[in-house]
Amino acid sequence: MRFRSALVVVMLATFGSAAFAECAVAPPEALDALEAKLAQTRAALAATPEPDRDKPGYRLLQERALVELEQVQCKREAAAPTEAVRRGPGVATTFAAIPVLFVTDRAAVEPPPDAGGFFGTQRRASGVVYGRVTVRTPAEN
Repeated sequence: MRFRSALVVVMLATFGSAAFAECAVAPPEALDALEAKLAQTRAALAATPEPDRDKPGYRLLQERALVELEQVQCKREAAAPTEAVRRGPGVATTFAAIPVLFVTDRAAVEPPPDAGGFFGTQRRASGVVYGRVTVRTPAEN
């Protein structure tokens, strides 16, 4: 799905400055343990019946899943080798694909042919939509 700047605003309003937090606060657990915790939380989210998804407990599970996902990503980034990026004429720019989770209260609109989902400026009648998009950006050190 593609999204517009309105979703970024929603994301920033929801997460505030935590959206740009550094990974220094990642817990000392091993990556396998963090991934297991995230898998348990995701299973609990999937097992929640549809009528209970408007309750505060479900929202807390979603928030916990996002925090655990951030911790897993931080551990993966810390363990990844550094990238050597060269720039200049005749050098192909390498791109990184970055998964981004989002939430929006915007209504979906008809996408152009051969495109993912789009959201417009109108609000949904009720509820929110959660999603994941992949953002491609030039790779950096």
